[in-house]
Amino acid sequence: MIKHLLLAATIFTFFLCGCSGNADPAKSDSEKKTAGHMTTAVNEGQPQNTPPEYQDFDKPVKKPGMAAGKMEPSITYKEKNGQLIFTFTIKNQTAHLYNFRFESSQQLDYVIKGKDSPFIKQYSKEHTFSKMPTSAPIKPGGTLSYDVTVTGLPKGDYTITFILTDKALKPKATLSFTVK
Repeated sequence: MIKHLLLAATIFTFFLCGCSGNADPAKSDSEKKTAGHMTTAVNEGQPQNTPPEYQDFDKPVKKPGMAAGKMEPSITYKEKNGQLIFTFTIKNQTAHLYNFRFESSQQLDYVIKGKDSPFIKQYSKEHTFSKMPTSAPIKPGGTLSYDVTVTGLPKGDYTITFILTDKALKPKATLSFTVK
């Protein structure tokens, strides 16, 4: 008789779990309420952002001061004490938080070309990087910036092209400059 009651209680418990409408009973209520843009890492316990579907980046954003839903890369530079200091900035013009994901510690690359020469300098050829994947979140309307100092360029006209080495999106910008 006790065995039958325990069996009935076990079956009833499984039935309740199966009828709860939750495809994953291990998820908490707060995880169920998210729209797929935020997940919780099991080991770390910290929120880890995931990008929305790619098509969402093509939808216009209706927030003041923001361009139409895309990542907007730009480059600025200044000369200081004989050094060129470039700032590569990516502005998130979408309505979604985006988490750039990189396969190593390298998050950007740049190539400097002279007016009459095909190649002068490349960041990834001059540095080594760990194989540890990294990430960089960027909020809607937020920016991600990298400062790069370049020295040793002779006088002349050049172009520099920066590219972010994200696995999915690869924002890229080019700037022409002159060393006097």
